[in-house]
Amino acid sequence: MDELFKDLDLYRTQEEMKQYFEHTQQMIHQNKEYIKLARLKKGRFKKFFEEFYPLYCFSQSSYCPRNSKLKLIIGSQGYDGLIIQQTEGSVEEYIEKVLENIQKKSKKDYSGASILFVVHTFHYFEAYGKSSAAFIRTLKKEMKNTDFRADEIYLLELNQPESESVKQNIHFIK
Repeated sequence: MDELFKDLDLYRTQEEMKQYFEHTQQMIHQNKEYIKLARLKKGRFKKFFEEFYPLYCFSQSSYCPRNSKLKLIIGSQGYDGLIIQQTEGSVEEYIEKVLENIQKKSKKDYSGASILFVVHTFHYFEAYGKSSAAFIRTLKKEMKNTDFRADEIYLLELNQPESESVKQNIHFIK
């Protein structure tokens, strides 16, 4: 059963949602043990039928934005899924907000302290199979050219849901 739902919580386009649902449904119907477990609706079968299926249905409707990715969220938070839509405007708006925050912090006195700026790039880039490298280069350049009253400046790029990538994504600016 672990193999059946190992990638239940990945970001998917509408077409990928359909392919995943149809493939999983076919796998369940071909296996008598899976059919029994599906009827019990326990564990990942419950998640699939009660949380993934409604998200899948929405993804196939005319209400779902065409340039979006959907993801089932596994865990005990107050929601079951995420729908993200990337537009060029959203990336441009995000960089403007980050640059605005950098300018705000540069006006304060942080003498004797270090500043750590944190940017979340996953929903803007990596979820769409794009690299955030140019975005990070732009931020680093702007930060290096900004005068800060602080001992050190760092940039932390959170670009993956896994925490293993944190060490390689901390950039010393100055």
